[in-house]
Amino acid sequence: MQAFIADLLPQEWGQPGSALSGATTNPVLISQAVMNHAAHYRDVLNAVPSSMPAHARVTRLYDQSIVEAAERLLPLFGQSRHQAGWLSAQIEGGHWMNRDALVARGLELAALAPNIMIKIPGSAQGYHAIEHLVAQGCSINNTFCFSVSQLDACLKAIHAADNERRPTG
Repeated sequence: MQAFIADLLPQEWGQPGSALSGATTNPVLISQAVMNHAAHYRDVLNAVPSSMPAHARVTRLYDQSIVEAAERLLPLFGQSRHQAGWLSAQIEGGHWMNRDALVARGLELAALAPNIMIKIPGSAQGYHAIEHLVAQGCSINNTFCFSVSQLDACLKAIHAADNERRPTG
């Protein structure tokens, strides 16, 4: 089965016609990418001021890996008129517990590239963040959504955001 799946995967995964519709990230995948390309990311970190706090340096590294992945998908994003070529970028760390932190980090990630979709957890705080991010024009991916009630909460948040964005009168 692995050989069959490998044959389906394109050599250049961000190119039009590759049969790939997008990609996803999470902290574990980012860590693996950084470790697999340590020399490259060492150079990225060396360009960051050493006086910067460790958490800020990690965020810079995380963001850079997201930017690079999103860039690889941009040709597909453009050719498909934004239907494919999305990179779903997960908010890392414990931000999911706080709506304001989720929104702030979501906006930071969305600003990295036009084809970034923000992964927001299926939690009460996540649905509040979804409403605020969608109202600000962000594309979202409701991750950790396992039940009909979570789907319903997500759809209600999107609907509320759409109502907030519509001009009145």
